[in-house]
Amino acid sequence: MIDIVQSSNAELMRQFIVLVASGSIAAAVFLAFAGRSGRAVAGVLALLGSLVVLGLTLTPDPASGSGLYACATEPGAPLDDLPNVAVFFVPVLFAVVATRRPLVLLFAGPVASAAIEFAQYSLPVEGRRCDVDDVLANSAGSAAAVVIGVSILALGAAWR
Repeated sequence: MIDIVQSSNAELMRQFIVLVASGSIAAAVFLAFAGRSGRAVAGVLALLGSLVVLGLTLTPDPASGSGLYACATEPGAPLDDLPNVAVFFVPVLFAVVATRRPLVLLFAGPVASAAIEFAQYSLPVEGRRCDVDDVLANSAGSAAAVVIGVSILALGAAWR
């Protein structure tokens, strides 16, 4: 679970996420039109985004106050957690541009999210807990990235 948004600066975080998502879409469009070198750069950005996801989700967070080995299994409102929707968006978007394999990535995002939540449940990492809402939110972000990535690739194909 990503607990980076505090109530006092939630609006600022939303604006930051929209800015990052918009910038990622613009960069993905540019890279999709840049040929092989664009695909290579998109691959590097997808890898870096994946490392950020792992850093945000599998490092200790003593400030969160959640105990070890707790797991929330009842879905709540996953789409209200914008950071968890957005965290998979960037790496999956760049991966679609790099690999041109949207169906694989449509399934890889939720599988990776479930693996992270399982690791949070299994590993003794302070302040981390698994949550079904995180899997649902991450999956929504992955699906949105695939849809936008396919649209970008289709635009690129039509342009040529």
